[in-house]
Amino acid sequence: MRMDKQDTLGTKTPHLMAPTIDHVVPISIAKQMGWTSIMIHKESNLQSAHLICNIRKSNNAMNEQLRIW
Repeated sequence: MRMDKQDTLGTKTPHLMAPTIDHVVPISIAKQMGWTSIMIHKESNLQSAHLICNIRKSNNAMNEQLRIW
């Protein structure tokens, strides 16, 4: 996705409330559980989240974050 100055308020970084794709079961945890790459990136393991929420969630357990609808 291309970000322009209007989207980023004149900076080169995305806005903290910008939408991102988040893994419900974090990649690091899924790998420890033996999930394959296909399982990790399956649509049912993806949700949208604000950038700041995704950063704060880090690799914490699933369901600790509200979904954006």
